[in-house]
Amino acid sequence: MEKFTFERPALAALAMCAGITALAIDFQSSGISYEIVSSSEATVRVVSGSDYSGVVVIPSKVSNDGTSYSVVEIGKNAFNGKNSLTGITIPASVDSIGDDAFTGCTALSTVTFEDGTEPVRIGKKSDGQGAAIFADASVSTLYLGRDIKCLWVPFYQKKSLTRLTIGNTVTEIGNYAFYQCINLQTLALPNSIKTIGRGAFNGCRNLYSLDLGKSVENIDDYAFNSCASITSITLPMTVKKIGNYAFEDCTGLNDVHSQNPQPPTCSSNSFSEDATTFGTLHVTKGTKDVYAVANGWSAFKTIVEDEETTGIVLNEVNEVSITRNGNGLIVNGANGKNVIVYAFDGRVIYSTKCYSGREISLDAGTYVIKVGNQSVKINK
Repeated sequence: MEKFTFERPALAALAMCAGITALAIDFQSSGISYEIVSSSEATVRVVSGSDYSGVVVIPSKVSNDGTSYSVVEIGKNAFNGKNSLTGITIPASVDSIGDDAFTGCTALSTVTFEDGTEPVRIGKKSDGQGAAIFADASVSTLYLGRDIKCLWVPFYQKKSLTRLTIGNTVTEIGNYAFYQCINLQTLALPNSIKTIGRGAFNGCRNLYSLDLGKSVENIDDYAFNSCASITSITLPMTVKKIGNYAFEDCTGLNDVHSQNPQPPTCSSNSFSEDATTFGTLHVTKGTKDVYAVANGWSAFKTIVEDEETTGIVLNEVNEVSITRNGNGLIVNGANGKNVIVYAFDGRVIYSTKCYSGREISLDAGTYVIKVGNQSVKINK
């Protein structure tokens, strides 16, 4: 592999004239320039120096002179000014993206963060007090496969964003992550999401289709504020808290389905007055009276009980069955799936990997039993 070396003083002078911090190029591979971060740990960062254009796919590993390196960073200014760059794929091995890495990338329309379990730290665009690192880009399609840690939210007010896909290793949507992404129309969160941050989708006024997944626990203040096109939401049984003004100014919201038999904590301003006055709150059978006196929920003038609000019929594919046996229940057909039993108040009282013929002893009461991704309500 050809190795490139430059005189540091000359390179620094050229970079200073261009207003870009100098980074050494230790080698290039497949049109991408790299600087060695650590020889002992065999790690490298992507740096400027190549004529980046079109779609660039950064590999997680790259070889040079017989050594295999892990690509762990995208350096400062790495793609600065590359206005012919249209797409970028960032591997899970990258844990840091430096300031101004994508400044001036005006044609960048597709961004992919590959699936990973570790968060990626993202810098800013050095513009006055700082700005989103993709502020200059026309990102319309985003795949987010990792949690993001940042000071300046990278997709804040990204009006060009129309397609957002979130991978199932992402656990939280950060504060103001997609604030005023006004052309985002549909959103389906994976079951890995536990927290939706403050103002995460505030002002996404054209968002009309919303799927919160089945595991979200906390919906923070202003999370979906002013999402006026949403007409219906389903809050899974895992929801514990809904913040102030979370659904305020959602003027089109007609139906709220709450699957938790225990009303999640919320306040009188969590939902818009239009929703509480003219909309309908749907709750699980036997919980209307509880919701009618609960803080925040009591504001709804119309509360109805649904026969099934758990979302999935347990025997949909006729593989799993639950039958009574004296004081217990017998689960057949689980075939190694996780079985979770929730009490009426939302507490998990039983959880195990279950095989056919498993008996579960329960006292008299109302329970929600979840087998894999299927759920059913049981009165015992």
